[in-house]
Amino acid sequence: SLLVYPIYYVYIRLLTVDRVFDWKKHGVYFLPALLLFLLYLAGVLLMTKDEHLDYLYRLLLSGEKLRGIFLYQKSVYLTCRVVFIIQGLVYMWLSIRLVAANKKNVQNYYANTSADNLDKIYWLNISLFVTIVFGIILSLIGKENFVSDEKSLILPSVIFSVTLFVIGWLGNIQRAVLTESGDQFQDPVIERIEEEYEPDHLEDIRKKIKLLFDEGKIFLNKDLTIWEVARVVGTNRTYVSSVINNDFKQNFSSFVNSYRVKHAKMLQGNNPDISKQDLAEMSGFGSQVSMKRAFDNLL
Repeated sequence: SLLVYPIYYVYIRLLTVDRVFDWKKHGVYFLPALLLFLLYLAGVLLMTKDEHLDYLYRLLLSGEKLRGIFLYQKSVYLTCRVVFIIQGLVYMWLSIRLVAANKKNVQNYYANTSADNLDKIYWLNISLFVTIVFGIILSLIGKENFVSDEKSLILPSVIFSVTLFVIGWLGNIQRAVLTESGDQFQDPVIERIEEEYEPDHLEDIRKKIKLLFDEGKIFLNKDLTIWEVARVVGTNRTYVSSVINNDFKQNFSSFVNSYRVKHAKMLQGNNPDISKQDLAEMSGFGSQVSMKRAFDNLL
């Protein structure tokens, strides 16, 4: 059970900021569970089979005073319950922060930000919240209180079954909305984040971006990302982001969509009978919904 929250959190990271699973990076989240497993395993190995069964079915749930290996094993068990509760609170906080930051940052990297896709990540977060809350409540109650009445297990079983189904269903239809550059987008030669922003250099980048959008109409690419703009301009994502944020006072998504909205208005003026679907596709929007959202945001 100590692996539930870390695995859930790592999964959300893989949907938002991390491109692939990496033991060096993500393995640290599993260390508490591994350590307590080894401590518990040591206790099991030090007991005979009869002692272990007696501990599980009588001593663990009894209130009698324990000594020796039995006291050690129950201490590990109680520690697991405490760690489980702490994990729930910590991962709830981490996950909320991660998803909130991802929603904000994704607009600096992608032109078409699917609200539907981001909402699914939020629902995953909500399912995590529900799982954590009920997990903490049941941990505080203790499994010993369910032994005498098996019917009392119906409610927690239904709750966890539903949340697991929601997790699996959302995970099956969800695609990643990454906000880290990742190996796929980085150019080790031109990516120099540590370089200082020289005014002349940034002005040159600004002119290239304007030319690319005004004459090259790169915004018509519905899958446009900031990495693609940086590649065409011949610089890195950091410089492009800096120019758009500081000079144009917009994030990448709103900057691109401002051009798309202007283009859509021009097309509509030339052909008032054009369908919304055709208008969205010819203006670079991923869908009618994203076009409507862009128009509403720029009003």
